[in-house]
Amino acid sequence: MQGKNKYGVYSIPKEITYTYTAQTILDGNVHEDTTIDYIRSIGGNIIHAGSGFGDFLPALKNCDKVWVFEPNKLMYSSSLSTISLNQLNNVEIFPYAIGEYNGESKLQHIDENGLEMGPRSEIGDVGEIDSRAVSYNNFMLSINYATHKQLIYNSNERMVFVNTVYLPNW
Repeated sequence: MQGKNKYGVYSIPKEITYTYTAQTILDGNVHEDTTIDYIRSIGGNIIHAGSGFGDFLPALKNCDKVWVFEPNKLMYSSSLSTISLNQLNNVEIFPYAIGEYNGESKLQHIDENGLEMGPRSEIGDVGEIDSRAVSYNNFMLSINYATHKQLIYNSNERMVFVNTVYLPNW
């Protein structure tokens, strides 16, 4: 399926159309607009971990270089399509996760109800999202990136997302 909003066109797999992110784009809206606005305001080079189907990517077309990481094969393929549909020459995507450990792990992408998790996929038995956020923050600190800003996206109280923007601490 394809969705469209003010930033571009998106390739959305039918398996995840039930998700909040997909529904937002399919309705013609921008997912996490406050985060996107902030990233666009600072521009430059961007590292984006977990691209999903590419719901941020068309909005980043004027940034210098965007490196994207997406370990879910379905989401990776959809991100590639979104990149192609929007002719995003500044985006380079990798089919990997970013984390503290170098190696391989199992990606849980099917939930307990048999549904494709898409952008909600998890690595191994990491568990709660809070512990993943702490682990990811520790990793970013270990590679000399500092927390610059936390952005909260509250979508009419249906969903709340907290995104952390890191900048190099060099």
